[in-house]
Amino acid sequence: MAAKGSDIFYPALTIDNGGNLLMAFGISSTSMYPSIMIATQNPSSMTNTVEKPVFLIKGSVADNSGRYGDYDDAELDSNSTAWFTHQYNKDESGWSTLISSVSRK
Repeated sequence: MAAKGSDIFYPALTIDNGGNLLMAFGISSTSMYPSIMIATQNPSSMTNTVEKPVFLIKGSVADNSGRYGDYDDAELDSNSTAWFTHQYNKDESGWSTLISSVSRK
């Protein structure tokens, strides 16, 4: 799902009313600042496969706190829209919160 040598961490998952898996997760490597990606899987997909992940936000600074990314969540609203919250570093000042939504209608 991710490039070789990348680390994936703290996924937030939900399944919409159509059976689609929606998953956001942190990703980083020695050549990539901590970033947030999203991937989906529809019910007819082959087992253990997801669509190619896309970036929700690319990291621009390193995080040396030792606590990065452990505040992520996924929720489904009554319209079958998945809402995600993610911790990320917008700049050197510290953590920020990203709120994003995805719908597979």
